[in-house]
Amino acid sequence: NNKNGLLFYGFGANGAPFQGGYLCTTLPAKRTSIQNAGGNPPPDDCSGGFTYNFNALIQGGTDPNLVVGANVYAQYWGRDMNDLYGFGSSLSNAVSFQIQP
Repeated sequence: NNKNGLLFYGFGANGAPFQGGYLCTTLPAKRTSIQNAGGNPPPDDCSGGFTYNFNALIQGGTDPNLVVGANVYAQYWGRDMNDLYGFGSSLSNAVSFQIQP
């Protein structure tokens, strides 16, 4: 809760070890702006969360690769000072989807 993070995405699936987790997108990856997870006040209780309106990104036209039929692979990276591996970060599970008309 109350930590910064960002969504990043790419156009191919991956499973490479990265900072104690797995990077689920191929490089080069694109990233969104930094968000704050919000949640309850300290102490840390995992009550925060991230959301992203991917449709707004598609409609904005800033990434010419986000076209109908494109397969997208995305996941969140965030600060996590309690991570077991000492990187001070965490990776979410990944999501994949195909852009539809």
